[in-house]
Amino acid sequence: MADAWVEATTAGRCLAARVSGAVDFQTDGVLRARFKELIARGDRVVVLDLSGVLL
Repeated sequence: MADAWVEATTAGRCLAARVSGAVDFQTDGVLRARFKELIARGDRVVVLDLSGVLL
């Protein structure tokens, strides 16, 4: 199983987050913490790219 990770980039008030790897109950805590950290940066529009998620 590949670990899940998030690559984030910002442009103005827009935050784009590309999620890759396996997303399941085992990676939920890691992803949840990362997204909370990204959202806490400020009031932004968040765009999720899930094309790299393994099924």
